[in-house]
Amino acid sequence: MKGSILVSIGIALLALSLFSINAPIHQTIFLTNHYSIYIPPIAYPTLNAYENDSNVTVYVLITYNNGSSVIEKVPFYLTLSSGYWQFSIYNETYPKIFTKLVNVTVNTTKGIFIYQKTVSYTRIITTRNGSYPALLQIDINKVNLIQYVLLDRVLGLFLTLVGAISLIFDRFIKIRSSKMC
Repeated sequence: MKGSILVSIGIALLALSLFSINAPIHQTIFLTNHYSIYIPPIAYPTLNAYENDSNVTVYVLITYNNGSSVIEKVPFYLTLSSGYWQFSIYNETYPKIFTKLVNVTVNTTKGIFIYQKTVSYTRIITTRNGSYPALLQIDINKVNLIQYVLLDRVLGLFLTLVGAISLIFDRFIKIRSSKMC
């Protein structure tokens, strides 16, 4: 009786360790302020960050487990590990065209002429506002049913073997005791 229970538990553990959910899950987030997500240890997600269709360069501050932080220029690609991830806009840079009036003095043989000329120039503006969102696409490609797959496989195989040996030993004892009677 004990052997058959051990065999069935071992086979169940082996089956759980072999199966996973492989239906892809996609989520797109428009990052303007702050976004945080918890990745469980059984999931295998990736993150693609895209810019919108403007001439704005966006930098994203990425914090992992409230500890290490890194600043990445969009676009970027990450393989997310388990833990707490936080994403926020660090800054935005974009070129802006300005115009100003300049007094131009020209010396000629007929005299000195002063006139105004409009000059255009470009400056790079850096701001910490999240006015232009970055697109974060999170793809979860695989989710295991259990966290420790290798341990579960070893334990399932061990229980199956011990259960099978116990079943064989019980049968041997029954056959031997029936011959003695």
